[in-house]
Amino acid sequence: MGNISPPPEKSCDRREKRALPPRPLLLEKHLWREWLRNADRKNLRLASGETLEVVNPGSWNTEAGPDFLNAALLVDGQPRSGDIEVHRSGSDWFAHGHHLNPAYAKVALHVVANATGGPELPTLELADVCPGADDDLQEDGLRQPRGHCAAAFARYSDEELSSFFRSAGMRRFQEKSDAIAKGALRHGIRRALLEKLFDACGYKRNRAAFAELFQRFIQYPPRLEPEELEAVIWGESGFLPDSGAPGLCSEMAAFAKERWRTWWRLRLCQREPIPWRLDGVRPLNGPCRRVAALLALLGGDADGLFDRLSEAFASLEPERSFWKNFKTLLVRRDPLWDRFTDFDAELKTPASVLGESRALDIAVNVALPALNARARLDLDDALAKKSALAWASLPVTQRNIAEGIAAERWLIPAARARRIFDDTPSCQGCLHVYKRICEPCRVDCGFCALPDVFQA
Repeated sequence: MGNISPPPEKSCDRREKRALPPRPLLLEKHLWREWLRNADRKNLRLASGETLEVVNPGSWNTEAGPDFLNAALLVDGQPRSGDIEVHRSGSDWFAHGHHLNPAYAKVALHVVANATGGPELPTLELADVCPGADDDLQEDGLRQPRGHCAAAFARYSDEELSSFFRSAGMRRFQEKSDAIAKGALRHGIRRALLEKLFDACGYKRNRAAFAELFQRFIQYPPRLEPEELEAVIWGESGFLPDSGAPGLCSEMAAFAKERWRTWWRLRLCQREPIPWRLDGVRPLNGPCRRVAALLALLGGDADGLFDRLSEAFASLEPERSFWKNFKTLLVRRDPLWDRFTDFDAELKTPASVLGESRALDIAVNVALPALNARARLDLDDALAKKSALAWASLPVTQRNIAEGIAAERWLIPAARARRIFDDTPSCQGCLHVYKRICEPCRVDCGFCALPDVFQA
């Protein structure tokens, strides 16, 4: 057996190597934070060497599309407006397919940590971004920069601001009523209601498509049988599949076959497909399911919908229990479409084709403004007042992006929003002020007159 040398002794003066902690991963959210931190700097310089001044960094976008919308910039002293897209690497623009997506056509600035391989766009390279400094970055959202109006609003109590926004909300209600009244004077209240109902079902991305569907629908006779009404709307929508298409279950195949049989008999002509938008739309909000929800609400009689709403409203009192009773007209279930989001996509858990949150949106934006419009046209002051009171008693609708942006720009702290925007009029007032004042000036406080309203 050969000699085996003992292991060498550890040197006393050799320091034990310690493993270095891994460097925190740089995420796009860190660049979002850094973009907002740089928003008030005047000495920024683009990768091309041009100077950059940020007039307005844009509004953070939580949906599909560029990261910040409606920014205002000065590039070498020349004004430029558009959207902001943020990436870790310039090449991510192509890796993510933005060069093929029209939603990114208005991008005015590409903000990156490394500009290598990026598109021919004005590019700001942010160096030395620290991934670990998350003290002011929250996982569920990004803080907006304070607006000039924040200091003015801070001088008023929650109750005073609530009163201001409730007044603005009632103004928004009257404007909705006015729009329906104008339509009623041209074509009658029933058609005016239907037009707004189609628009409400469009829900942001598909409003233009639902407007086109409405224009096609009104070319048919006003009094259609229930099966004819369904066939016309499904047929004109372009969603109706071949009943023998692969992937259809037996229920959907029978549904499509029956609608096709009636649609072939009724359709006026062959038309170009409606350009529905499917990108960035959650399955439960998809346009196919919205068509199903619209038909469930019409209940086989589009022309009689306003009369049904009017009769039910006449028996109710405009108090806190109003919505509990009125919503039974708007919340809709369907034995087939509660289980599907598309003709070949079944839900794991059934959900009402028209649930309470969407029904509430329709009550706020369509049903009660229409009842108010009809009352005012009939010079029925009592009914007009009742419809306004009923609208004011509705529960708060789901918070949207505009309300979140407004709260963070206007209020110190933003948590005041929960106390100030606590009912339908104040929430609608928030939207009214934001859309009438902030959006037209691209959230650029330099052109905003709102702080002047609250000067002491």
